[in-house]
Amino acid sequence: MDYNDNKDNLIKLPDGFEIDITSFINVIPENLFNPKEVEDCNGLIDMIESAVKLEDDNENIHFASIMYNNIVLSGGNTFLKGFEQKLSSELKPENMIIAGENRDISAWMGGSIVTNLSSFNNMWVNKEEYFEYGKNVIYRKSI
Repeated sequence: MDYNDNKDNLIKLPDGFEIDITSFINVIPENLFNPKEVEDCNGLIDMIESAVKLEDDNENIHFASIMYNNIVLSGGNTFLKGFEQKLSSELKPENMIIAGENRDISAWMGGSIVTNLSSFNNMWVNKEEYFEYGKNVIYRKSI
C-alpha cells in the first residue's frame, strides 16, 4: 500500500500548523500484514491461514475451500486505502473476499440482530452462573 502520491496526507490543524502524515499512513496499515517488523506476532494472512488450517484438521478439506471463498471484511481498518487489494494479492487469486458497504459497523449490526432473536434469551449468562461454572458456562449456553 503506497500513499506517497496523495496530497490528502497533509493535515491542517486548528491552529493552522500543517503536518505530513505520509510516513504514518504507509507504516500502520502495512503492520496489519507484516507486524513482525514492530512486534513478534502474526499478520493478517497468517491468522487467516491458521484459522482455515484449524478447521481443516477438524473437518475435511472441502471446508477449507468454503472458508477461503467466503472471507468477509469487517471493521474500520478494512477501509484503509488498498486494504482489500493487498489482501487479495497476498491470498490465492481464486479466493473470494466480500467487502460490504457497512463493514465498519457490521459487528454491531450482527450483534443487534442476534440479541433480538427469541432464542438468544437462553444464551444469557448471569453473574451467579458465571461464578458457579466459570468461563466455560459460555460453551454450555451457546450450544
